[in-house]
Amino acid sequence: MAFSNRPISLPADLPALAELSTRSEELDELDFPAAVEGLTALLNRPAERLEREARAWYDAQARLVGFGLLQPTRGETHFDGMLWMRFAPEARTAELFAAIFSWGRTMLVALGAEAGLPTQCYSGAGNIDTWRIAQLEAHGGKPIRYFWRMERDLSAPLPAAPIAAGYTLRPVETHEAEAWAALYNDSFIDHWDHHPLTVERVLQVWQEPLYRRDLDLVLVAPDGMLVAFCVCGRNAADPDQAGWIEVLGTRRGQRGQGLGKAALLAGLDHLRVDGAQTARLIVDAESLTGATRLYEAVGFQVTRRSTRYSFEAWQS
Repeated sequence: MAFSNRPISLPADLPALAELSTRSEELDELDFPAAVEGLTALLNRPAERLEREARAWYDAQARLVGFGLLQPTRGETHFDGMLWMRFAPEARTAELFAAIFSWGRTMLVALGAEAGLPTQCYSGAGNIDTWRIAQLEAHGGKPIRYFWRMERDLSAPLPAAPIAAGYTLRPVETHEAEAWAALYNDSFIDHWDHHPLTVERVLQVWQEPLYRRDLDLVLVAPDGMLVAFCVCGRNAADPDQAGWIEVLGTRRGQRGQGLGKAALLAGLDHLRVDGAQTARLIVDAESLTGATRLYEAVGFQVTRRSTRYSFEAWQS
């Protein structure tokens, strides 16, 4: 089958991308954005980057059958790229997979060469998606990490989690982007595949259409330092009426005091009050900080599993 491809054009392509993404999600269970709002946030990057990092594929009848999105992240010593791929259910062929995968890997090689850094390509598959798993492995993918989607019914009572004396929990304030980035980096520096978060990226996220400052909660120590945080997300148009725990963390040196649990339960309560019926999150199944145990302790259960695959793209 012959395919053509072109860069994604915004906002013109968004409705078609959302429709295809919704149908793809039913089979691949990757929790990749399917609504226009979520895709808008994910594709929010300078035009010259979007042209290189996102591409759509069409069949001979000019019907959208797939798209690829590369999320490159430059570190100090290497250049990573997460390749997301969406496929129309009726167009799940080895040929289309090879076309989108080859584009993403080739683009990552080019970006790495420009930066003069070794690169590493990643992609993922829901554990029920035997077709995608077979394609990833056929292209040399090796399982490297495992992730869970966990859910909690928000109609069930939340356990109590008193905040320690002298600590306060509140939404992050507009002038705290630098402090928030420092909190994030100190909370996740020992996590797998961590890349330092910049203040510029924080400010960019705060401008995204689905961002809610009232759901971006920080726990503040008596000396004014931000020590823990829980970022929640919710799209009121979501037919599942689900809310998300987007990020949860506690600063190193402050762990083991129940601060993360207090922030998490506050976030769940905020989602419940906002009308969410279910809370969801994605967690590294091999988290070294005990995140999975915390989530299970407050009533979350695993509902999906996915695997991250690694590909050697290029070494300098």
